[in-house]
Amino acid sequence: MVMLRTSFPSGSRTKAVRYHTLLRPILQQRFLRACFALLCLCCITSYWFSSGPFISLSFWFLSLVRGFVCFFFMFPYFVMLKSRMSTQKVTKQSLGAQLFYDFSPKSFFLVYLTFAVSVSCLCLFYIKGHASSIRLQWIASPNAYELPSLNERFVYMTYFSHILILALTVEHLYLQRDSPSRPVINVSFFNYIFQNLGWLIRFSFRKSIICCLFTPFSYAILRSYIWRFAALLTSCCRRIAYTKTPPKWPLSLRLLLHSFWMAFIVCLTFQIALLIFRVFLYSGPMIRGKLLSARSNDPNGTLVDGMKTKKKPLTECIATEELWFIAKRDPQRIKSIFQDIDRSVSIWQELYSITESRCKELATSLKILQSTGDFSAATSKKSGLTKKTNIPYSPNSNHEEINSIPLRNKNIFVPPSQGHSPLLEKIKKQGSLPSTTPVNEGGISDIIPKSLYDQVIRFISTFYKAPVFGIFRKTLRRQNEALLPNPWLFCVTVNSLTQLVLKSLKYDTYGVVARDISSILAVYCDTFDVLVSYKRSLVKNHSNSTNLDDDFKNLNSAANALHCGIIDITEKFQDFFTQLNLSPRIERRCWVLFREYKSNS
Repeated sequence: MVMLRTSFPSGSRTKAVRYHTLLRPILQQRFLRACFALLCLCCITSYWFSSGPFISLSFWFLSLVRGFVCFFFMFPYFVMLKSRMSTQKVTKQSLGAQLFYDFSPKSFFLVYLTFAVSVSCLCLFYIKGHASSIRLQWIASPNAYELPSLNERFVYMTYFSHILILALTVEHLYLQRDSPSRPVINVSFFNYIFQNLGWLIRFSFRKSIICCLFTPFSYAILRSYIWRFAALLTSCCRRIAYTKTPPKWPLSLRLLLHSFWMAFIVCLTFQIALLIFRVFLYSGPMIRGKLLSARSNDPNGTLVDGMKTKKKPLTECIATEELWFIAKRDPQRIKSIFQDIDRSVSIWQELYSITESRCKELATSLKILQSTGDFSAATSKKSGLTKKTNIPYSPNSNHEEINSIPLRNKNIFVPPSQGHSPLLEKIKKQGSLPSTTPVNEGGISDIIPKSLYDQVIRFISTFYKAPVFGIFRKTLRRQNEALLPNPWLFCVTVNSLTQLVLKSLKYDTYGVVARDISSILAVYCDTFDVLVSYKRSLVKNHSNSTNLDDDFKNLNSAANALHCGIIDITEKFQDFFTQLNLSPRIERRCWVLFREYKSNS
């Protein structure tokens, strides 16, 4: 008797479009819009840098032309930002190691040359626009029968522009302006500017004041050298009266105010340009009111592909934010995610495995650091999830992925009585018996008297604890930031999966989520407990309790996301706990956290 098949495989599903393939042209369009906004900013800056009748049409036209020239020299700044853009900050264990990393020659010279090109153009336009009003000409007007001379006021403003270039470079590298505090921004440009306008003005004002106060003192120390170099350089281009001694002191209150105004406008211009770059390039997944993956022939497959793109962090962040939008606002996509099971691995299983891997990666890093204290092993990429051991053998499989027992490099089948003597083997290799002279294994403590040795160690430790060497000491805050460099991505992933679980009661018709709720709660509880135990073990030895929130800022945000997920799922599914096949430990832990939350609220 032949049995007929009652189920047939579905038709061949077309391969989903890569998420980055859809995102790349969108990023190019956003970069062009950011360049247009930068052009408008350069025109406004050139208008404020010029001096003349503000109502004149010729003055406006000249400002527009200068704005195009400023944009030509400001464009390398955008190119530098795009080449160095990142979604997470690289954090070292100590400030000294952080400075060595941030101010490496490759990074420093690239950023310095970029600012030198852009800032020099803006400062020269300001000096040229106010040359007649405050006597900032390069060459001073000579008297009758005298050669022209170099104008020291011009030399001072040029030196001030170089100080401004150095200040902007140091600020950009030290504060890591290439990676924003929030990796992805989903607000309009004008709203974002208005939200940060007060901070922009205050920050630019403080930086301008610091430059204006520092420059006169440094110029007074280096005045003779700067004057000789400027006079020698000018004499190569123009015929001037060359003198090695500078004239009278050029600085006045009016020149100081002009230098402050120039620095303030330049700093404000670069801060707004940075916000322009962020608000366009780090924008969210909404394109004309439509999500990015909706343009694909397989929206769910494209979304999962974007969330699994590890080599392109910006693509991963935007795809994760799109999942958050779907979980909060799009019931139709939620239904399609729950019903998309016609695959080798369903979409829900893909989303769950992504969240599980990120939770286990964090928990594994914390366990390694807590047990061994090896920070490099905890933060390395190999300290994440271990490979699965239940890999079936096949002739074409990679043998390196199969866990094997390493064997010693000798014949293990020879009986012990037939083995060779280690002493005879050494005689064969060395040709003589090994020396029986005892080796001094005590080290330097046996050569130097113990009292002197203790004094030296005490002096070195006291000298190392001095405030001067504070930048080389490892701090708890930097360690925690390096363990979770992108807390935003972790929190959004956990919150998105939690929202999908909460809405599964309404939209999950096949029951694909109910089977994994116990596993989700187990992952959440285990990761949360590891975070809590790690924090408690460090708080005991923490000397300053006032900085605990700052030191554990990233880990606290991750713990809050996990805690809220446990509380929300427990509250929503408390009537079905007996049907979820929860382990007694996880069920007890969920109820404890839920009751603590209710009692505190």
